[in-house]
Amino acid sequence: MISVIIVNYGTGFLLPRLCVLLKDEPLIDEIIIVDNLGDVPEDFQGDKITIVRNDYNLGFAKAVNQGAEIASQPWLLVLNPDVIPLPGSIAKLYQGASADRAALAGPRFYWDERRTFKLPPATGYSLSLKLIQTAHLFENSPWDLEQIAFEWAIRHDRFWAAKEPFWEPFLSGACLLVDRQQLPGPVFDERFFLYFEDTDLCLTTRSKGLLISCIPGAEMVHFWSQSPDPDTPKGILMAESEKMFLEKHYGITDIPQLGQLIQKDSSVPQFIELETKNSPPMFDLSFKQKECVNLEIGADMLFLPFAQTQLETPDFLFPEEIWSKLPPGRYFARCRTKAGNIIGPRWTWIKR
Repeated sequence: MISVIIVNYGTGFLLPRLCVLLKDEPLIDEIIIVDNLGDVPEDFQGDKITIVRNDYNLGFAKAVNQGAEIASQPWLLVLNPDVIPLPGSIAKLYQGASADRAALAGPRFYWDERRTFKLPPATGYSLSLKLIQTAHLFENSPWDLEQIAFEWAIRHDRFWAAKEPFWEPFLSGACLLVDRQQLPGPVFDERFFLYFEDTDLCLTTRSKGLLISCIPGAEMVHFWSQSPDPDTPKGILMAESEKMFLEKHYGITDIPQLGQLIQKDSSVPQFIELETKNSPPMFDLSFKQKECVNLEIGADMLFLPFAQTQLETPDFLFPEEIWSKLPPGRYFARCRTKAGNIIGPRWTWIKR
């Protein structure tokens, strides 16, 4: 019933294990690997696996469409090489999508195989959120920061509390099950070389009145950002794709700067600087006493989005499995109670 499409760019080392798992899935008829870098071994061909080799990097959207052209099954599973489907997850994804007649369906992700950290729903895109980020309200107005953080926390908690398939406005392109009967033709708009192609697909699907569904029983591990930078840095590619997305869906190419309209407020939350780290940080959680709290990790001080784990002990060491795969950069951490209160110190650090 399912053709799997995997785009490889410098992630050949992840493919052997993933393909063993996929070949054991009875619903999967074929696995199409589109190789954009040339590091897939020659002997990988065969036993459900077809390799499409490109002379240069076509980008993600075009490579997925290339695989879709030769796929033979009525469902397409677009899957990142850095995703590990947990046992039974693909069958549950298919069953949930079929039962709801969802045109697009996706799983929930963990950050690590021990399922320590829950990853957030796909952020997607909205002008309201972009305006807040562009205006630097998180630096200038703690009240706006508090409100947007509250709204995102509600969405995150709903995402992980659901027991039955539910509507989501956006799904992650790391794993997308596509019903070809409802969405025939190319999967992605090939104008997006990298980034925003999944967000664009979700908006296009919604504009057709079709259902997008998250299937709670389908759970996978997403190691996140394991491919190297292409010739053009990822940050530049993201900015270019965002501009194209704005032009396509909103008829504009830029967001006006609003920061100067807001008076700076000195009561912005302060972070404890853990400095540059070569090894996982240790968080002192003695302040929480017996209260059950969630530790949340974000890539910016807005925590939009954040990964989350429940704390059971008075201190917490960041898992080595996640740390070893985490890209270099600055990260932020905080604690939040089940009632939604942010308590204790906030931390920030740079990973080398």
